[in-house]
Parts: sequence; C-alpha cells; structure tokens
Amino acid sequence: MTNAAATLLVGASTDFLRNFSPFNRMEAEALSFLAERAVLAFHARGSDILTPEMGVPRHFHIVQRGKVQARQTGSTAVTEYASLTLGPGECFPIGAISARRPSTNAYVAVEDSFCFQITAEDFLHLMQMSPVFHLFCTQYIASLLNQSRQQLQTTFAQRAAEQQTMTTSLGKLVTKEPVFVTAETATRAALERMSELRLGCMVVVDAERRPVGVVTPVSYTHL
Repeated sequence: MTNAAATLLVGASTDFLRNFSPFNRMEAEALSFLAERAVLAFHARGSDILTPEMGVPRHFHIVQRGKVQARQTGSTAVTEYASLTLGPGECFPIGAISARRPSTNAYVAVEDSFCFQITAEDFLHLMQMSPVFHLFCTQYIASLLNQSRQQLQTTFAQRAAEQQTMTTSLGKLVTKEPVFVTAETATRAALERMSELRLGCMVVVDAERRPVGVVTPVSYTHL
C-alpha cells in the first residue's frame, strides 16, 4: 500500500470515529494512534466474532457497519439484559479486554458487518495515553459491576423468598377466607364462581362444611 493510500484510509477512519463518543472527545494524538492502527475486518452474517471459548480477547472491536449481538452465556445472568444489539460506533469487549480475561458474552454478527479492530496491546496503550478513553472505559466497567451487583441482589432475594416460602407453615400463607361450594351447588354456578375468582379448582363441602371432594373444570368434561 502506498503512503497516499494509507493516509486516505487513516483519514477515513478518523472521520468515522469522530461521529461517535468517546472518540469525538479524544485527544488528537490518541485519535491518530487509534486510526493508524485500526484494521477493518469483515464478519459474515451469523458468524462468531468473539466467544468465551476463544479465551482472552486478542482484539478490541468497533462496529463500523452492520449489527452485532452481544449474548450472555452461562446459567447465571451477569447484567440486566440477556442480549444487546450493537451498531456503528459501539465497541466491545471493554470489560474482558481490560481485565485480560475471557468474555462472558458471545458476540455474533446479526448481518454482514464490518468492524475496526486493534490489538489488545494497542487498546491498553490507548487507555494509558488518553484520559478521555480511560474515563470512558472505567465508567463502562463500573456500570457493568453495578448491574452485576443489582442482578446478584435480585437473585439472592428471589432465592431467599423461595426458601422462606417453602419453610413457612401453610396457616401463615392462607390470608383469605376459604372458598368452597356445597354438593347442592349447580354446575353452572360452580364454574362461574371458579371463573370469577380465577381458580383452577374448588373444594366441595357437606352440610357441616367438611370437605368431601374437589372439583376442577376437567371434572365437567366427563359429564
């Protein structure tokens, strides 16, 4: 590639980056560093750009064209979203590449897409030379940690509630007057009552209000 062609490519990359935050606020030297090292890569629709199985990310990606979906993997939710679609100007994987660990997300091209990419080493150097970029990445990681903390609190609260419910006596769970019908109650009246109260079954009692059976809508399909 000639010097003139390389200069044109760097200029085009710079012009693109200036349309998006935080690149439009970055120092001139840092932006030039990024544009000079960014390589445009093509990713076909449905292809994996990055997955946890690939290990520690080797590149930092900036979507140039197309759409990339970030999907959480594993049985435990880390953030409030299960999937997120990234468009032009958005980048990944900030948290994983900063911590030098495998990503917790799988990044898949939703459609034919192009992404600028720089090496992990260049990404870390860019953080050191650009206070603006460093702040952006730090705030992003802090946001992820906050979402993760909230998600864990929600999960623990749900589990605690489930455990409490399983150990609570039935008497404490019953807060309403019992609903029942007598053996003399007409079929239509019983069904209407069940529908009104949105019940799946109802206890049948005798004259002394002792349970003698249970009826459900299925009971009437055999009449």
